[in-house]
Amino acid sequence: MLGPSGKNEKYIYSSLDRTDWARFVKILPSKPEDEISCRTSRAELSHCPDYEALSYTWGDSNVTDEISCNGQGQRVATNLRAALRRLRYPSRPRKLWIDAICVNQDLNERSQQVRVMSQIYSKARQVVIWENSG
Repeated sequence: MLGPSGKNEKYIYSSLDRTDWARFVKILPSKPEDEISCRTSRAELSHCPDYEALSYTWGDSNVTDEISCNGQGQRVATNLRAALRRLRYPSRPRKLWIDAICVNQDLNERSQQVRVMSQIYSKARQVVIWENSG
């Protein structure tokens, strides 16, 4: 994805600062045919914003598509991209916790976030389950 500089830019994770923080993703509204665009934010788990958690099958990690996250390219599994297309609202943002986007998959952060995953799911307003039928 080309950024403002005209060069390929990849989404960079900002630090979570503390072990009791999590990232959340806001899927921006758009028409069904539009590309996926989202923004991330961070929050302390004890003061969580109203959000939903997405539970889904990652699928083949070698089959990916690109979405826009904070104006930069983010590779996600094709299954997740299909879920985001279906779950986004046409006229308002939708705030979710999605492991593949909200957790930097480096060993340190992934290990830390696994330890608080039960809190993340239990504090969610609801858990959305996505099963790709095709």
